[in-house]
Amino acid sequence: SIRLCKRRPAVVLAEHSVCILIFFLLEILFGGLQALCRAVLLRASLRLSLARRLLNCFPRAAMLPDLHPEAKVHFGRDVVKPLDATPTSNWVVPYERFDMG
Repeated sequence: SIRLCKRRPAVVLAEHSVCILIFFLLEILFGGLQALCRAVLLRASLRLSLARRLLNCFPRAAMLPDLHPEAKVHFGRDVVKPLDATPTSNWVVPYERFDMG
């Protein structure tokens, strides 16, 4: 058999698993940092009038975007291009013929 890559499949799988784990942890870290920044802003709004004015001007700054009722779901982009130019098939299924005789 012809090998396209000289690396062992086990090594490639391990690297892929580590990369997925790193991206997962970064996603959790980003969510935690967002929540922490919003908590600091809310805490500052209790003590500083400037932060209170900022929150009155931009109330969505204190809302977590994932938990907001108007949150939009953003799916990832598929990098694989479709094989056909049209999203549906362009052929018609022929009718069945019942020849009884």
